[in-house]
Amino acid sequence: MSPAAGARRNRLWRALRWTVLLALAWLLVSNAALNVGLAEALINRKPERFQLHWGRALMLWPGHVTLWNADMSGQVRRQSWAIQSPRITGRIALLPLLHKELRILRLSGVAPQIWVQRAESELASPPPREDAMRLAFEDVRVDSPLRLHLGDTLIEGHARAQARWSQQLRGGRFELQPSTLELSQARVSHGAQLWLDAATVTASARIDPHLRGEYRGLAMLEKLTLNLGVDGRAPGFRLRVDERFKPSHELQAGQGQVHAQLLLDHGFLGDASQLDLQVPLDAQGHAGVATQGDARLALRTLPNAIGLEMALPQIPDLVQRLEARMQLSERRLPLSPWSDLWPRIQGEVDLDARFSSLDFVQPLLERLHGMHLDGRGAVEGRVAIRNGQLAEGTQLAVDEAEFTLDAWSHRFRGQAHAQAKLASNAEGVSGAEAQITLEDYDISPLAAPDQTLGAGRKLTLDLAARGTLEQLRESMQAHLRFQNARLPDLRRFNRYLPSQGVRLLAGSGRINADMQLDVAQARNGGRFTLTAQAASVGLGEMVMRGDLQLDTHLQAGKLSDRVFRIHGTQLSIRKAAIVEPADERVENWWATANVRDGRMSLEQPMEVSALADVTLRDVAPLLAIYARKKQFPSWLRRVIDAGEATASARLQRVDDCMVIEDLAAENSRFDVLGRLRLCAGPPAGQLYARWGIVGLGLELLAGQRQFHLKGAKNWYEQQPGYLPSK
Repeated sequence: MSPAAGARRNRLWRALRWTVLLALAWLLVSNAALNVGLAEALINRKPERFQLHWGRALMLWPGHVTLWNADMSGQVRRQSWAIQSPRITGRIALLPLLHKELRILRLSGVAPQIWVQRAESELASPPPREDAMRLAFEDVRVDSPLRLHLGDTLIEGHARAQARWSQQLRGGRFELQPSTLELSQARVSHGAQLWLDAATVTASARIDPHLRGEYRGLAMLEKLTLNLGVDGRAPGFRLRVDERFKPSHELQAGQGQVHAQLLLDHGFLGDASQLDLQVPLDAQGHAGVATQGDARLALRTLPNAIGLEMALPQIPDLVQRLEARMQLSERRLPLSPWSDLWPRIQGEVDLDARFSSLDFVQPLLERLHGMHLDGRGAVEGRVAIRNGQLAEGTQLAVDEAEFTLDAWSHRFRGQAHAQAKLASNAEGVSGAEAQITLEDYDISPLAAPDQTLGAGRKLTLDLAARGTLEQLRESMQAHLRFQNARLPDLRRFNRYLPSQGVRLLAGSGRINADMQLDVAQARNGGRFTLTAQAASVGLGEMVMRGDLQLDTHLQAGKLSDRVFRIHGTQLSIRKAAIVEPADERVENWWATANVRDGRMSLEQPMEVSALADVTLRDVAPLLAIYARKKQFPSWLRRVIDAGEATASARLQRVDDCMVIEDLAAENSRFDVLGRLRLCAGPPAGQLYARWGIVGLGLELLAGQRQFHLKGAKNWYEQQPGYLPSK
């Protein structure tokens, strides 16, 4: 060997030795940095955004790293995430690091566990930078068990996955290249509830390049292409129906099936997408009757639409038949708000079922102030929907029902049946019509629903509205009618009167009603007639017994008003007699009062004020409130019952008292003026009576009576009134 060749050989050996030494030094320094915390300190400079920790690490070749017991976590805006794996192996390209690019040529993990959940506080994104570091994952593989926690939902199984993606930090471009996942023996659970078992999940996806800040949340669907397949076992449901037809349910192990093949293509549900779900139902009614069957749900994509079919098996005491066929003229995801989707819905529902509540009806009645309908029963019929509206062909019948109707401050409760349908009027405008009939019902005050006032048969509530589904509540009309409801004890109506001064002591009666609410016309009111036989009424220290008829006309200015105008109301008293004091011999007395103007509520106690014109047989009962007949002068005793009289007066409840003001009665022989306050204890008031040129004043106070003979009229006119002057 020549000296020159030997020199070259020595130089090569020296270069090789230095290369090996440098490589060994690199590996020694790198492994030392990986295992003594230097690398972790460098990586975890912003722990609030990203952290990576490991138990031990090994680098056998530059850029080829294996981490044991790896634990990664981070947060992006409001989403936090974490990944744990017993072992992660990766290969990093070193030269791109010089150009601010972390390129991972290959990455694989063993038995990864992933957590994604909503963070307690939002982490603001850093300001964008065009020269931010770029991350490129060229080959990420998993072939091992996988556990994915999405909040309280757990997805687990054996995963075979391959993915490629790239992202520039600080708001740069993101892209998911074609990636695949196959999850076998998959399970999906939420808390302790198992939703899917023994499943095979396949997915292939890609996300087009985009800036992350421009497509957040569900907006990402516009960049996503996804083909998702699911085949697995679904749980069953255990249903129990109580005596009020109210169902309760819980998940239980079952042999249900779920099959899905869904294609998402840039924000649209793709052709040939389908979902079939079969869920076993183990149902038992309150009487112990049990059935088993399968609930079925099928979803299909149609040309420019999504079709949905659903069928329930027989459920004792709840469902005999329930089948639905619906179509939504929309395939874009995410779906628009319901207000925009309704006009695109078509379909029909056939049902024969029981219901335990009418909460689904109440939104249609919300403009009918003070009216609330609830109940339970059986419903059979068909619901047709066209362009998001209830359509002709919709017809429902309710039977074997118990309804509760709250209206005009009272509650009506009883056995019921009902019919409802969609029909068009003569102008071709479609609308809803319903008639609810309470065959046997009780009446009670809404403020005390357990205290029954009376009972009746055949109460009818007619409901009608025109227009679209959104317009129904704005055109709703309600018409309530009943006749001859029995009132066995009039004393139950004392809650409507002032607590002192005027009391119902005995008697029974009947009541008729014809009341209406009309949203479009803002009309609220109607008429009710109360008749009573042998009704005993206490007026201060006097008790009268007779037959009464109160024909009340109610008219409110607004739908929400609970105080009504009562002009046109009439009160008739017939066959009346004074029972106490016993020595006041008045029999077969009568009077008729017509309300010229006034207001009344139906609350307890009533708010009432009225200006009335009265025709009466004589003024004997009126004067008997002030004093016994024998206490009056002889000239007045001779004319008390001397012929028919006319009168007018103002009546008003003031706190716990009933006040009569501006009383004026007359006939051809005498005139009477008076005012009266009926409160706790003896009545109080003033009276002026005139016969020709003879006059008499009487003051009634604390049970004492003082007569004024001289200047009687002047004395009376100087007395202050109980009510403001009108």
